Amino acid sequence: MLWSGEQRRGFVVCFAVIVLFLVGMASGTAVRSYYDITTDSSGAISGGSGDGYEATWYYYQDSNEYVMWFYNQPYDASREGALDTWAMIQIVDPDQLGTAVVSYGWATPEWSALGKAHPPLPTDTGGSTENGYMATVLLQHVEDKIFGTSSTIEPHNSENISYNPDWVCILVRGKNTHVSRWVQHDCVAGTDSNDNGGTSTDLGACCDTTTGNCYIASSCVNPYVRLAAGRSCSDCLVENFTWDFGDAPASYPVLLSQNGARHTVKTGVYLGSCVTADSDGQPSSTATGDNCDDGVVFTRSLVPGESTTVRITASANGVINAWIDWNRDGDWADAGEKVLVDEPVTAGTNTISFSVPPSASVGDTFARFRYSTVGGLSYTGLATDGEVEDYRVQVVSSDGQTTTKYPAQSPSKVHFAKWSQAAVTVSQVIKGWHETSSYTDGPILADDWSDQDQRPIIGVRWWGCFNQWVESYPPTDVPTAFRIGIWTDAVGGGSPSALVWETTCSAWAWNYSGLDQDPRGLLSSMAVFEFNIMLSQDQWFYPTSALGSRYWVSISAVYSTTPTHAWGFLTRQYKYGTGATRILTTGSTAGASGQWPPQVGSLFISGLPVVYPSNVPWDLSFELISSKPSDGSGSTGTLAGDVNGDGKVTVDDLVKLVDILIGAKVSK
Repeated sequence: MLWSGEQRRGFVVCFAVIVLFLVGMASGTAVRSYYDITTDSSGAISGGSGDGYEATWYYYQDSNEYVMWFYNQPYDASREGALDTWAMIQIVDPDQLGTAVVSYGWATPEWSALGKAHPPLPTDTGGSTENGYMATVLLQHVEDKIFGTSSTIEPHNSENISYNPDWVCILVRGKNTHVSRWVQHDCVAGTDSNDNGGTSTDLGACCDTTTGNCYIASSCVNPYVRLAAGRSCSDCLVENFTWDFGDAPASYPVLLSQNGARHTVKTGVYLGSCVTADSDGQPSSTATGDNCDDGVVFTRSLVPGESTTVRITASANGVINAWIDWNRDGDWADAGEKVLVDEPVTAGTNTISFSVPPSASVGDTFARFRYSTVGGLSYTGLATDGEVEDYRVQVVSSDGQTTTKYPAQSPSKVHFAKWSQAAVTVSQVIKGWHETSSYTDGPILADDWSDQDQRPIIGVRWWGCFNQWVESYPPTDVPTAFRIGIWTDAVGGGSPSALVWETTCSAWAWNYSGLDQDPRGLLSSMAVFEFNIMLSQDQWFYPTSALGSRYWVSISAVYSTTPTHAWGFLTRQYKYGTGATRILTTGSTAGASGQWPPQVGSLFISGLPVVYPSNVPWDLSFELISSKPSDGSGSTGTLAGDVNGDGKVTVDDLVKLVDILIGAKVSK
């Protein structure tokens, strides 16, 4: 019978495995385990086998490695592990480049303490091979080589481990390669309890007081606390505890099932003003699921290639570890994304700087800050105290603009104010504060104005801020639109009555105006922006009440998701009427719904006046725009001789008059 090359190879491999197994049985010592894996040109596995756990290659997505696990013997801190690893690396297609990274590893005492009946699989580690449950050593790295038709690389290495692990493994990452051979593992009498010269007398209990998990070793890794040399796991007592979790989007490790970052809530150890106790992670598309994330403030923009500064408020001395997803791929696993490593902080306010890599992608991304008194934290896993705070942050380009840009544009010279109460600047600061005005959730901010000439409203200019935003350009989470409404005045004045006109503006222009100053001293300074819209003629509002009637204008922001920097109307010192009001609820009139938000026909039911101090009214900063200047007479709305309505009396008006008289266009 003639055998093919593959059949001969399979027979030789099987025969070798049987012989090695019998030798191992006869000696009663080391066990030799076989493995085999092939990867295609993209790096995906195209074939694999072995006598490891469930004969399966497990994929760990964060490190992009395939891992096969082999059972060794029960974990024993007093004995040592002996590991010999061989690898034969071959090319699959000899005409293409091949890449192979081969490592070996074993389970850490932290994993063994969990008492699981299986090795640390991707479902246990969140898809990462660097999470405290695995120790790895590089065996061979072959980068883009052409092996030829028969050339192979056969590395080998031996390792003595300071304890006996219950699981050992082989790790492979490659393209267009075939990797095979065996892992020989054994448990031998211990001479040292660790790799630093310690002896068996150093052994003591490593206790996780939040779970009761425990192992015996000469040193412990957070969140395991060393009790003392000679102490046993029977001394490991479980404390009553609650955890604080993160609230980044779901692509990041947030949930307990993902081994998400979590901190045991301890009295007096937190960031900012508070810490929450969560039953699980709080994934949020805007990282706003935790209302106690208030300990970190970015005081400088994140600009690629420049440094930035954060202000961190801690309750006690400790350390900060922090990550920012610079390439915006939904994780913190890439090189350079850990921006702070055990950075010391003291009780109170700390200012810390770090660099933004030149390759950082412009736009919204997410940051994780972990504070504890212990340190040594990853972006996953448990900490014995402190707090985790996740934030949506923004990387901006060096020209000071975000990826969302709006051209600056003011009404042209042919547009004139119908009603004006612009933002008030005193000593180079804009006096007023930010009043949130939300079309979806309320309240809606409104202010009264008087119609002095019955000219139509063809545009609106108003001033506002984005909450806690100080840059001279808007954040990326700007409103999807603004909703502008006109209300009649209630009988006797003092509040709106009925909504008689409204429009939705999804395209507007903005200008940076400066920083505000809250006269109440309640809010820190924010950037003030002037907003402008011009309406098409079919959207104009024409007053219908008698000359001199009072109306109300309302402006509110429309968002599709909850913003980090919510827009708010800028207040200003009192000018007219009864001051601004917060519209809280609406009723209904014939043919109009009473549901929030209000519609044309809705009636004002209740509100809350904007006052400071006590009962002194404050107004809103806005301006209503018309097409012609007012002459103050309240009738024609034009200057004498200003035929074309441009606010000036020139020869152009004579030309326009001739056109009207003769019914024909006359060139100047």
